[in-house]
Amino acid sequence: RKSQTEVTIYNLIIRKSELQYDLLSEAPRVGSFDKNHIHIYDLKADVVLPKIKRDDYVISVKRMSLIEHSGLVIKHFASDVCITDKQLSVANLKMKLPASSIEPDDFTLRYSSLKNLSKEIYSMNINAALKNAVLNPADFRCFYPKLKDFNRRFAVNLLFNGTLDKT
Repeated sequence: RKSQTEVTIYNLIIRKSELQYDLLSEAPRVGSFDKNHIHIYDLKADVVLPKIKRDDYVISVKRMSLIEHSGLVIKHFASDVCITDKQLSVANLKMKLPASSIEPDDFTLRYSSLKNLSKEIYSMNINAALKNAVLNPADFRCFYPKLKDFNRRFAVNLLFNGTLDKT
């Protein structure tokens, strides 16, 4: 029998906080972002969680900012996310980095079940659009350090239709 767990946390307010994740079995990588060793500081967030159930979540990030020790700086992030057992929908996503601004169109990912999402994500068809984005490669130097000297802004429009395993 499945438990019918329901939690109500309507507002979550975080100010000047720090969050650290370390996978102790992996040695830290120096000089770039390391998914096994994440250290976030100066985390500020206002999050609304009107629904949290077993396989049904509604999350509205009204505003969030943070600095990650690899050099990633997110000055502003906002989005509305709805997760069910069969789909993930993202709306009103806005992200500002020091010299970049990204606001993709709303999108939905459909999958057979939430527990299979990590297996299916590479083969599912994804339609996404990015219009009038401003990207500065130097903002992404934490992923590829050689971008630090590429300090120039680009206007980007992108339409993507395909799967992650064939792109």
